[in-house]
Amino acid sequence: MDMHLVWTSSHMFIKAIPRFLLVPRFLTDHLSCLPCCICTCPHRRGSSVGDTLVDESACDCWRLWRSALRFLFSYAALISHKSDFTIAQEKKLIPTKVA
Repeated sequence: MDMHLVWTSSHMFIKAIPRFLLVPRFLTDHLSCLPCCICTCPHRRGSSVGDTLVDESACDCWRLWRSALRFLFSYAALISHKSDFTIAQEKKLIPTKVA
């Protein structure tokens, strides 16, 4: 997911959202802590995802979860109007089945 949004003075280069990140089951199956995890993951405690505090005791699952949600947030910030949404679908940056 590195370099998914790059720009120069006259161009912006944006990678399409990977479809698997839009499947809630993928997030819970692959990016959530196992029930036996003893970490103090903020998403298991119910803290907000946008926390900027880095918890040194967080496991790799929490780091991946946070990275995926920040990745999706960057698209949400770019798509703030219906016209942005339409353009993103036309340019195949988001799937056409997303409503």
